[in-house]
Amino acid sequence: MGDWQERTYEGVLPAADTPGIRYTLTVRNREYSGDGTFVLAMTYLEAENGKDETVTYTGRRFTQRGSADDKDAVVWQLVADDDTVFNFLLSKEGTSLTLLNDKFEKPQSGLNYTLRLVQ
Repeated sequence: MGDWQERTYEGVLPAADTPGIRYTLTVRNREYSGDGTFVLAMTYLEAENGKDETVTYTGRRFTQRGSADDKDAVVWQLVADDDTVFNFLLSKEGTSLTLLNDKFEKPQSGLNYTLRLVQ
């Protein structure tokens, strides 16, 4: 299965009621395995009386094939321990992730929903 790999992606994504949500996603998996684990910290900027509020999810990462736009796309599906599901489109280079909806579609708003590889 190969050596263990750990990568971290970060970005500030749009939010309805705050200046944004800072995502810090760390994924861990074996080099030749599509599955693994994750820790996702979502910090809601200026959420409660001007103070940031962080929610953390942990769980399993699964690799799916195909999105609404591309049958060959690689989508990481994160299933948290509380059954919350997040879907991210992995760029071909592996340097970014774009948040998708539950139908594996990109947001139509034109806003930036991308996390960048930081390590």
